[in-house]
Amino acid sequence: MFTDARAWMRDRIGHRRATVADGVAGLAIELTSVTATLVSFTLLGRRLGPTEYGGLVAMYSLIGIAICLAYVGPGLALLQVAMRENLHGVARHFFGQQLALTAVATAVVISVAPFLVPTVAIGTIAMFVVAEMVGTALVTLAANLRIVATGYRSALWLQLLPQVVKVIVIGGLAIEGQLTLARYGFFYMIGSVVVGVGAFVLTTRRLGLSPRPRWIKADHVRATVSMSSTIWAWGLHNDGDKLVMSANHLGADVGLYAAGYRLVQFGLLPVNAISTSSFRSFLDPANGDHVKRAMRFSLVATIYTTIAAAAIIIAAPVALPILVGDGFHASIAMARWLAPILILRGILTFPGIALLGLGRAHARLMAYISSAALGMGLYIWLIPTMSWKGAVIGSYASDAFLVVVLWTLLLRTAAARTPVTELAPELEPFVVS
Repeated sequence: MFTDARAWMRDRIGHRRATVADGVAGLAIELTSVTATLVSFTLLGRRLGPTEYGGLVAMYSLIGIAICLAYVGPGLALLQVAMRENLHGVARHFFGQQLALTAVATAVVISVAPFLVPTVAIGTIAMFVVAEMVGTALVTLAANLRIVATGYRSALWLQLLPQVVKVIVIGGLAIEGQLTLARYGFFYMIGSVVVGVGAFVLTTRRLGLSPRPRWIKADHVRATVSMSSTIWAWGLHNDGDKLVMSANHLGADVGLYAAGYRLVQFGLLPVNAISTSSFRSFLDPANGDHVKRAMRFSLVATIYTTIAAAAIIIAAPVALPILVGDGFHASIAMARWLAPILILRGILTFPGIALLGLGRAHARLMAYISSAALGMGLYIWLIPTMSWKGAVIGSYASDAFLVVVLWTLLLRTAAARTPVTELAPELEPFVVS
């Protein structure tokens, strides 16, 4: 009995140490990402001005929603399936699946871009699409393979590569005085594709995987559709406001709002680090107490985001002019309006991950789709007459709705499963869940 207790304690300590180490690695990734974003934000904002910067943001909002379908969702589904099955048995099927979804997502973006992002040339959009859908997608796929095979920390260098490429391209063009949207797109496309192909080939060789895609399996498609749809819905929830503003030809307001929104996003750095690094552990069946872990993470995140929101409200008048110049002065009020949304993000992040670990992927999907539908409806209704204030109202309403729904689902799931765990082991097979 004591031997079992000691073994249980060692496992618990080992899981906690692994979680902390993964959190540190996730924080390193987020710090690199936020540094790259800060450099890009500062240089592009100053060189492009509010109107052209707004076009860039609207374009990336569209691409960001598309990549949720193309490779972010499939990558998370690969993690989920490969942890239950054998990586070598499923990897090539996911290669084929991602290839097909990327083709579909690319065609959709190119088709709708002239209507949703009318201020950016279609050729420029196409270069950024190739950079993200091919280059960054291959790096992300390579990182996911390493996470499954050798753990989260082993993929740290791969997850940093896209940001490094972006900073080198933007910094180099800025030094040369040639930082335009078209040049940025061209050189970023070349660098991203070269790095992506290299990372994918190197990773598959080291893991003994063939890079050739195989046929798509129905059960993998179901996992991918569930995961991709959820991530896609969150992307629409998160970026739909910028797209609707762009489609309504609000011009400089899009760039100003995006600058304020970007400042607020910097405040999510630690929350993103914890959620990214803990995702794998929530999917691991060896780790229990999903509800308690979600509550613990959410409490820490909420305390932090409350402080971060107050800091942004105070610091925005100083920070934004330093970062992007006086041309974005109107962004200060927008950032202050948006800052408290950090608190809602701190509350809603972890119950969604916990639901996934508890096998409630479909319920989680419905929550995100409902939230995205509510947000988009409010954006389409309010933005034409209220501009950025309509976007803020829609964002608060959809985030608050998601907080209520996700926590309700999680607590009800926990309540429904509690009686089963309290039964004697010999009675459990007779309980219908």
